[in-house]
Amino acid sequence: MKIEKSILYFMISLPFLHVWDLLFFQYKLINPNIWTLLNFSTIAIAIYFVSKLFNDYNNESNFFKIIFPVFIIYGFIIVLRGWSFDYSNFKSNIQTDYIFWPFIIPLFVFFDKSIDRLAQVFKCFYYLGIIFLIITAIMPSLILNRSTAEIFIHPLAFGSSFLLMNARYLSKKKVIICFLVTLVALLSFVYLARRNAVLTYSGFIIAAGFLYIKNISFLRIIQMIPILTGLIFLSFFAENVIPSSFTARLSDRLSEDSRSIVFEAFFDGIRNKEIFGKGMNGTYYCPFNETVTDDGATFGEIEYRNVIENGYLQLMLTGGILHIILFLLVMLPAAYLGIFKSTNNLSRACGAIVFLWLIDMAVYGLPRIYMQYIFVWICVGICYKKSFRQMEEEEIYNAFEKIKLA
Repeated sequence: MKIEKSILYFMISLPFLHVWDLLFFQYKLINPNIWTLLNFSTIAIAIYFVSKLFNDYNNESNFFKIIFPVFIIYGFIIVLRGWSFDYSNFKSNIQTDYIFWPFIIPLFVFFDKSIDRLAQVFKCFYYLGIIFLIITAIMPSLILNRSTAEIFIHPLAFGSSFLLMNARYLSKKKVIICFLVTLVALLSFVYLARRNAVLTYSGFIIAAGFLYIKNISFLRIIQMIPILTGLIFLSFFAENVIPSSFTARLSDRLSEDSRSIVFEAFFDGIRNKEIFGKGMNGTYYCPFNETVTDDGATFGEIEYRNVIENGYLQLMLTGGILHIILFLLVMLPAAYLGIFKSTNNLSRACGAIVFLWLIDMAVYGLPRIYMQYIFVWICVGICYKKSFRQMEEEEIYNAFEKIKLA
């Protein structure tokens, strides 16, 4: 029971980091000191409870035993190259979700992988999705405003998208709710023209579709052909049904080049540092005046940036090309093993999560402290664990049934 409570408290603590961001950045309801106190307290609580869940050090892959320690050690070197004991820098490193924490989060490969413990995580995913739908119904403005949507949606909706990939273990009611959560998130990002998020949630739905088809009989696929044909036919007439204003911003942004200037500044700034990068909190010269977008998002004035809107380039900024290579050497085999060398749907879904993250990073996919990236590394651990990949479907279904998701 103590472990189950630790999972619950950890899963609850993560969304509160985003709540504090909303209260501070968007609604201006708390001052910087209170925001710092709340952030540090929440992180301390999360660390306390998650420390009880790091107990699976039995690595079953010889390749993983070699490459992962090398990746972690190199990450430690990157941190040392950018660490500062100055209080303002220390506070910034801890509070900013993409500076220090991406070097700690890979340790989630050691997260408890017993199916009963993971089932508790999935149960939290489901109820976070329920909370998402309830809050959305009460405050729809949260998903219709760019400044709040990504802060609000990802922590609560991501888990339901993963459960949708595991529909075979869920009751029909649970599948419908998970699909609804994913669909609302996707439609919100379409309306707000968040290209990277549209790609992310479209990927979840496509992966869920492929996994569902793989799990049903050929006869069932034949029976579904009329339904699929009807959906394809209706999609051709969607433009006459969906108001053009709903997709207008996304249509405009599909051909918009909003990052080339930043990328040029990045490559100029990292010249002669391409191999080993600039260390944690490395910067490049890219001046911007304060701007306010059409949908109200405010971007402050800045001269030197420590972030680049591309996951792979962020790895390059901190640790260079070597960082990217080591990262891919850990991730790609995990995705392959999960998708192609598993006998159960849950492991294949975990492999899909890793693979989709690698795609996300090419568009945005910034490594940072939030549930999706944390769960990516839990999935990496699952994919490298042969005994989990070979677990019987019945055993997994029983775990879902025990927590009343089946």
